[in-house]
Amino acid sequence: MAKEFILNQRFSQQVEDYDEIIQVESDTIVVAVIIGFVLTRFYQNQPCQFDIEHPTDKKINNAEKQAEYLSEWQDFLNVLNALAEVVDRFEPGCGKWLRDGQSATGDEGALITGKSGGATSESKSRATPNNYSKMAMINNAMSKRTTVYQGRGAYTGLVENPISANANLYPTMRVSANTTERPWPGKDDNYWGLISPENNPKVNLSTNPAEGMGPLPTGTEKSVKIGYVHGMCTAISHCVDEGPWATPYEMTTGSSTTKLASCFPCTTFMYSSGYPPSSIHLGRGESWLPPRAGDRLEVNVARGNQLETHCDSAICSNLSKRWHREIYQQLSLGSRVLMHERVEELIGAYDVLAAKILSSELKLYGKSSQTPVPQFDVETQGGSLFLSALSVHDSEVNRLKRCLQPAYATYNFATNYVLRDVGQKK
Repeated sequence: MAKEFILNQRFSQQVEDYDEIIQVESDTIVVAVIIGFVLTRFYQNQPCQFDIEHPTDKKINNAEKQAEYLSEWQDFLNVLNALAEVVDRFEPGCGKWLRDGQSATGDEGALITGKSGGATSESKSRATPNNYSKMAMINNAMSKRTTVYQGRGAYTGLVENPISANANLYPTMRVSANTTERPWPGKDDNYWGLISPENNPKVNLSTNPAEGMGPLPTGTEKSVKIGYVHGMCTAISHCVDEGPWATPYEMTTGSSTTKLASCFPCTTFMYSSGYPPSSIHLGRGESWLPPRAGDRLEVNVARGNQLETHCDSAICSNLSKRWHREIYQQLSLGSRVLMHERVEELIGAYDVLAAKILSSELKLYGKSSQTPVPQFDVETQGGSLFLSALSVHDSEVNRLKRCLQPAYATYNFATNYVLRDVGQKK
């Protein structure tokens, strides 16, 4: 029996499979935020660019892998063209504002920068120059990197403080999400939100830091909602604490993580906090959560105890409130775009319905003048639907493909047939 669709029960009467229900809903919500984010950059006259990962030497030097990469790159362009078509129909000129790029190349120890006040500069110019304090920070982090998580998605947060050196490492952390942040009940599976790769579902619980974050603490309830705080976001909270001269970074840690770009959820937090990234990708931001004070849902096997997040509660609360408000605003704007009469033909049928229901639900938040007694608080719950959607794991590129399927299919057809034939005729 299908479970109730979170936004409206009527939807579950049309889609019987629960996995399909939550996939459509999560796609619509995440894509609405992406659209709202792009339009926000346009309205504020800020560059907006999404990057594909720079190919490794193995891909460049192997003809077959190089061809695969070029095909992947073209597919990425088709996705961005579909997104540009959507935003341009709502706001003429915005489509040309959205650009594609390629993230920098680098091995373990390479950095992503959060540039204070850098929103109006080009993304790649946000990378900071090398200096003594930055080199000392990297040297310290590389010498300690084996003490923190180094598996899939391992980005370690760092802080460069030229006034007083910060020698701490802020790895990706597994934490608990509360019901205010993430209201979705999830499925009946244990530990909703836990990252569990299909080829090795237990790897995230491995006691080997090169693979996992360790087991869950003894006695962890099966109903807990698991989330992940990324190193860059934790580093930003410490920069706010240490002073305006401090700069946050994320360092690729281990051999499984190669993207020198921030995931989209991290990007939204970086912009709302005033530290936009040096590069943005549209890969996975699985079960992402903003930073918070408290305990981590992971056990350090060597020490035999549960670890703390070491985040200042007041700072994290203030940063989180601003993030929730901005996500609510971008989500509201994005849902308006998805319902626009000029855009509707570019959107999947179920996604159009989901956008209409989403728009109705957003009126229950404190921002709406139509709701004298709001049911939800924008400052603590404005981004909750986005957080819940991120617990349905997939890449943002795949979500865009599904939600904007009619538009994506058109550009994909043009690439595979129309433009190819034109090129052959020449």
